[in-house]
Amino acid sequence: MVSRVDEVTLEVLWNKLVSVCDEAATALYRASVSVIVGEVFDFSVALTDRHGDAIAFPTKSMPMFNGSVSLTTKEILRRFPLSSMQPDDTFITNDPWIASGHLPDVFLASPIFHDGEAVGLAVSIAHVTDIGGSLKRIGSGCL
Repeated sequence: MVSRVDEVTLEVLWNKLVSVCDEAATALYRASVSVIVGEVFDFSVALTDRHGDAIAFPTKSMPMFNGSVSLTTKEILRRFPLSSMQPDDTFITNDPWIASGHLPDVFLASPIFHDGEAVGLAVSIAHVTDIGGSLKRIGSGCL
């Protein structure tokens, strides 16, 4: 069912989504001990819908990473359907063929739940140093 939203409500909701991304970016920035993240701002965060399409980014983010969010999230969803995800799942990859094309860029995605149903993903991507490559599922007793 599609419902209509007036322009004012749409703007309020849009600003809230961007604010969520801004706060997530601030948390990642403050928690990072990486000079690359802290000095160069070489990271981004995003919210995606249930299909992996990016719906919001922070006001300050790395455009290259923003461009790879949907492609990487859709590949994660292809390998791990949204219906199989649990609240404690986190998916991590630095595979250059499905992410940003650069091994030191690590992509994380965690499902967002509403009323017990996965409705999208919260993602982050950041540049790190000295790392290999793969796609892993963390959580749900996988380790």
